[in-house]
Formats: sequence, structure tokens, C-alpha cells
Amino acid sequence: MLRISEAIENIVDTHQALRFGFYHGLLNLTKVARFLRPSIEAQTKKEVTDAAVLMNLSRLQKKLARSPQSQSRRDQLVLDQVNIQSGLCAATVAKSPTSHRELNRVFNAIHSKSGFMTVTEGLREVTVIVEAENLRLLTSALTAPPRILHEDLASVSVAFDKRYLKVKGILFQLLEEIALQDINVIEIASTATEFSIFLREDDVQLAFDAIFNRFSRRGARA
Repeated sequence: MLRISEAIENIVDTHQALRFGFYHGLLNLTKVARFLRPSIEAQTKKEVTDAAVLMNLSRLQKKLARSPQSQSRRDQLVLDQVNIQSGLCAATVAKSPTSHRELNRVFNAIHSKSGFMTVTEGLREVTVIVEAENLRLLTSALTAPPRILHEDLASVSVAFDKRYLKVKGILFQLLEEIALQDINVIEIASTATEFSIFLREDDVQLAFDAIFNRFSRRGARA
């Protein structure tokens, strides 16, 4: 059976926002204790009091503040590249054999002129992101109009070393930087070691600065 302190450390160790808040002393521990108590009871399999949780949270915060290894995992991430691509648009269509055929034709046409196109496929929908200059090509190829259409988009794309694939919460760290700036994410796309965040054109510079200053090699050295 886990002790209260062990259950708290398990929760905090896997929760990036909590770990960041603990390290920098940003949290109201009394409210955190009330919030975490049900989860701690589930792990320890016994009833605990808010006071007992609060006492252990206080001890953990002091421990984290003293340990250089305890700094948030966000500081371990260093990006190889951070790039902006502007002049994009996104269209979401219903997933069907017909839309697949139509989008394949669009992909081939755009690929033939070295254009940009990314496709994200869900269970019911397919979202396509292309350069604005190819929007007419895309919509004219579709039998049915897009369910959702976003224009005036841009992207912040990052690339990182494959060693980070074993580190928990890497994508969360990047999106957290966007959330801290109160920026709405329109779409996301990823490969193994690349991640693209699609935003309104007006928001992209702020998003780029937030990510670059925190995670780029230059930012990591600062």
C-alpha cells in the first residue's frame, strides 16, 4: 500500500503543470490538497484528510526547490528548429471513398508543383491544410463543400532529436507555451520528430517567440 507522500510524488511526477507550479512556488497548496485528495485516496486505498495531504505537499515543494534535478522537465527539451509558415488555409471534409479520391487528386496536383499540403484523418473527418494560393484548386475538386474552412492561417513547426521520444509530455510542453499566451490552436499535425501548430496569422509571431525563447538552442543557452 502506498504512503500519502509516495502517491503525491507519483501524481506530481506525471503532471507537467503541477511540477512546474511546485518548482516555481506558484500554487495555493491548500486548494491543491483538496483537488488531489480523491486521487490520493484511490492510490493509497484509504481515506486521507486535506491536512495530511497539505503537509506532504509542503514537504514535497521544499524538496523540489532544493533539488537541481527537480526543475520542470520542460527545461530538458531543446529544439533543433523552429519555423514559421504563413499564408495557409485549412478545410475539413467528411471522410468517405469519394473525398479520399478527390483529395488524392488534389495532393498529386499540389505535389507536382512542389506545393505544401498536410492531411490529418480522423474517424469521421479529414482535414487538409494547403497554401492559400491552392485553396481554389482544393475546393473546386470537392463534390461537397468543406464542413469547416479556416483561412488566414500560419504554422509554427518544430523539430527535435529522436531521444526526446522517450520523454513524457513533450507535446504538452509545447502546447502549454501556446496556452500561456491565450492563443487558440486551430489544428495540429505531427510526425515522429516534428510537430506543427496551426494558428491564426495574427497569433503566429507571438507563438513563435514563446516557443523559440523557451526551447530553442539559443534560448536553452541563455
